[in-house]
Amino acid sequence: MSIRVLHCIHSLSGGGAERQVQLLVAESRNAGMEPGIFCVNDAGGERISRSVPIYKSKRSVKYNYSLFGSLHEAMRHFRPNVLHAWLPASMTIPAMLVAFAHRVPSVFSYRNKMFFNRPLTVPEYVCALMAASRVVSNNPVGRSNLAYRALYKLKRGVEIKNAVHVDARFKKQPADPNPDPVRTILFAGRITAQKNWRCLLRAMPLIDAQHSYRLTICGDGEDARELRDLVDELKLQDKVTLLGYRRDLYAIMQSADVLVFPSWYEGMPNVLLEALAIGIPSIVSDIPSHRDLIGDTRCAMTFNPNSPAELASRISEFFANPSYASEMARAGWNIAEAHTPLAMAGQYRDFYRDMMAGRSRATTSYS
Repeated sequence: MSIRVLHCIHSLSGGGAERQVQLLVAESRNAGMEPGIFCVNDAGGERISRSVPIYKSKRSVKYNYSLFGSLHEAMRHFRPNVLHAWLPASMTIPAMLVAFAHRVPSVFSYRNKMFFNRPLTVPEYVCALMAASRVVSNNPVGRSNLAYRALYKLKRGVEIKNAVHVDARFKKQPADPNPDPVRTILFAGRITAQKNWRCLLRAMPLIDAQHSYRLTICGDGEDARELRDLVDELKLQDKVTLLGYRRDLYAIMQSADVLVFPSWYEGMPNVLLEALAIGIPSIVSDIPSHRDLIGDTRCAMTFNPNSPAELASRISEFFANPSYASEMARAGWNIAEAHTPLAMAGQYRDFYRDMMAGRSRATTSYS
């Protein structure tokens, strides 16, 4: 029997969690699940099969009490066996509470290392403690604080890594060295303190002067104005292109020479995983989540995220050694092949089944 899973998330476009929901939903039926989605903003829903029902909040603002009524109606209509609360807290709190009221088992997601650093994290934690049936994390729980580690243990949490899917037409083929003397450096991600964009910009003037480069930045976020100000302060206007959020990111990756990913921390680094699948060489911060993904392979170069000078040195070294590109690309493809959406969907199916077995005596109510 197929497991009916209602995925609750604020939006269907944007960051890593949103992309993972899309990948999971796309492979759900192949793994024995019937997916449904509840959201506030369905922009991006056009990329989801029309056979997947999408339920929306009556109001499109982030914080609104109508979520409870809208979720109740979605539960009555879809009749899920499992509710999966993804993010943010403004969605997970009502989702877990409504599931609890309907006596439907719910999943609370850890999408990064978890600690009390955002609005609503304390009430979200209390809600998960009271109402969630299980916890699933996309990264090792040992990186989260003691309270979240305790919740993970109490709720018999499991770790399921993210998946990646890149259309074959975007795969970057190893080729002769780029004849263009101006090399393209790419940054992709939200413009926030976590992504350490300041280190990247401060490294640019330190790159060996014999190399000509252009930095392309894809993404938007709360630090976007500060980023533009620092570009002006460092007099990088002629070397930096700000593209904002782009849906054609894979095509932009394909045309770049190297991706730089300088984050202070990540849960599961989706952008890096996508870059590996495409075959774009990467220079990444030396942090646990990056080391977990790349292991001891030569698919990426690492640097100290505190050191713009070390980042500049790595970029200069990469530009000076044309053979690095094909070596890194081949190693990256091998890693990406182990993170397919179907494999991820199978892991979630087994996790949901185990959760349902533990609740087999509970009575589900849709009244």
